[in-house]
Amino acid sequence: IIVSFREKEDHSTAEYNKKIPNIMASYGLTQEIIEQSLLKVSSGNNKGKDLFWFIQEPVKFEFLLTLYAYTYFGDSMVYKPNYICDEVGIPYSHAPGNIGDIEIFNEDSYWLIEATLIRSKTQQVNNETVNLFRHIQNGPQVSKYLTLVAPYIHNDTKLIFNVASVITMIQTKMFGLNSAAQTTNEFVEALKTNDYFGIVRTECQDFITNLRNQINSIAALQ
Repeated sequence: IIVSFREKEDHSTAEYNKKIPNIMASYGLTQEIIEQSLLKVSSGNNKGKDLFWFIQEPVKFEFLLTLYAYTYFGDSMVYKPNYICDEVGIPYSHAPGNIGDIEIFNEDSYWLIEATLIRSKTQQVNNETVNLFRHIQNGPQVSKYLTLVAPYIHNDTKLIFNVASVITMIQTKMFGLNSAAQTTNEFVEALKTNDYFGIVRTECQDFITNLRNQINSIAALQ
């Protein structure tokens, strides 16, 4: 019955900017409450009160990331998470395969957030690195940002993610691409600076500069 009812509902997140304020008002959400809920889901702590107990954890993680980003950027950006939701905007299922998790954009920038609760190094490296960049190659020709958010980021995950970013830039000539693999806590703290994209650009440029220096050092020895 539930499935057949939901088939009649609006599965899209079209005009999600209009739905987010209503969701926040209906559940009494503030930036602080959303942050606490986000960190709780990320930590795997299932104890205590949970306003969204009925949403599965991986989808809830994407949902809370979307709401949290909205509390910083508001309507200066358009929000299009790709999970399946009801007419109010509450998600109940993952996005279809082969598309990014959360798209946030305006006329000048396109930001793709890929969210995962995976902690295993092998699974992160295999599933949350190179393949993510395929999701951002299409789309508008503006400054692009790709963020991987997970409870824990392994060093190998970050290294492969950063290398994949450089290779994508070279192969596609998408030189306006900036990317970062961040833990949930790092994501939260970066947003709090109110210069999130500046931080991502700096981290990306620092990696490229360091990589260039290492390549030059190797070349000098040959």
